[in-house]
Amino acid sequence: MAAKPIPETQKPEGSQDDSKVEQTLLKNHFVRALGQLERLHRCLLELIKLELERQISTLDVTSAQAVFLYNIGDGKLSATELRIRGYYTGSNLSYTIAKLVESGYLNYERAPQDKRVVRLSLTDKGHEIRNMVASVYEGHVPVLEEKGVTAADLERLVSALKRLEHYWAEHIRYGF
Repeated sequence: MAAKPIPETQKPEGSQDDSKVEQTLLKNHFVRALGQLERLHRCLLELIKLELERQISTLDVTSAQAVFLYNIGDGKLSATELRIRGYYTGSNLSYTIAKLVESGYLNYERAPQDKRVVRLSLTDKGHEIRNMVASVYEGHVPVLEEKGVTAADLERLVSALKRLEHYWAEHIRYGF
């Protein structure tokens, strides 16, 4: 006896169960991925902290501040540009800038055309920290493939993270 065809609008029996299983798997993987991202970020900051302690005698910069200096790079950026690029939230940005200016890592210049706009750039001391962070990042590249991490793996990871970031940014803006 031939099986009765299932109309396209009707799902076969058990597909709702499959959907629930898929959602449970997605939720579990999502929560695991978030935990892994948190651990990965802490590991990165710890690696940078160890390198700072190894290379710099007077440690007046934290690993998070070192990453901040790395993200500024060679340009002149405003605090707003750093916030818009997604590196930092407004709440900790002013404090971080003030500490880095006070410690001599950042130049803080008001824009001539609009005194409300402040341009940030690295001092020589700031470039030293930025270069140290860059060398930490670059030092890991040769070992990645030995550890089974390929360029394609990282490309897929970045793509997935960007999609998640886009979803969260929309959720924050529009609240769906």
